[in-house]
Amino acid sequence: MIRRRLPPLGALRTFEAAARHKNFTRAAEELHVTQTAVSHQVKQLEEWLGQPLFVREGRRMALTAVGRQMLDGTRDAFDLLAKTAADALASDADRRLTVSVPPELAALWLMPRLQRFRNRYADLEIRVVTEYRRPSFSDGIDAALAPGCGRRGEYSLRLLHEDEFVVCSPSLLGQLPQTDALLAAPLLTHKGDRHTRLDWSRWIEQLGMDTSPAGIELERLTLIRIDDGFEAMLDACRRGEGLALVRTTLVAEDLRRGTLVRAFDEVLPSDLHLHVIAPADLERSTKIERLVGWLQDEAARDETLMTARD
Repeated sequence: MIRRRLPPLGALRTFEAAARHKNFTRAAEELHVTQTAVSHQVKQLEEWLGQPLFVREGRRMALTAVGRQMLDGTRDAFDLLAKTAADALASDADRRLTVSVPPELAALWLMPRLQRFRNRYADLEIRVVTEYRRPSFSDGIDAALAPGCGRRGEYSLRLLHEDEFVVCSPSLLGQLPQTDALLAAPLLTHKGDRHTRLDWSRWIEQLGMDTSPAGIELERLTLIRIDDGFEAMLDACRRGEGLALVRTTLVAEDLRRGTLVRAFDEVLPSDLHLHVIAPADLERSTKIERLVGWLQDEAARDETLMTARD
């Protein structure tokens, strides 16, 4: 291996600043050192070369022929080094993909699928940030999954048409009567239900269910509130402890595995549909294009599943 004979790199950096400014004082200000330190570094480089780099012309400093040669070479080397570092940083950023997702959507829809994304794009490192607030794409978030469209000026694509329906465990389904089934099992709710906007009273009212004395008596409905979030409520539902009102994306994996089943035929279109949201300059980001394409494929899997279940 050839061993490079390099001059002191610190002295080279100091020389380049001094030669560019043709002034030791301004070089010292740029480098945040003293003028004496600049003079010492330049002298060290001259001693290493065995030749002067500057000459005095009255009050001005001028480069010698060797100095001009060193400046040209040093400037080119530093430009190349800066570009190499910038390319490396940009390449690293291109490999990282940060996605903001509400917690229940992350746990129940996105996370079970991420291995398929990693298998397809092994060169990308995906990071999931769980939060309810809509993200600002200026704080390191590349894209977002959300039950709703983006703001004005953002790229927004609907991935899935969401429905609202009731699920339960397979064991509980076998125990439900043919009539008044809503009265036969507790209706599960959860702390933080404002984030999913799934409300039993609204659902029953929108379906136009008969709530007259001869029909469903609302005061006879049993509601059980789970102190934790949506995932804890679904766990209770899987154990057969009651009925849960859900949206398509939140139970797609459970329906696929058979750990939950639809309790009734009644379905309502949701006013919240799964969207991928990204900065408006999507076409300039290959990694976001990859994410969007993969999400569309995953959504198509769910559409196929839901069609088969209908």
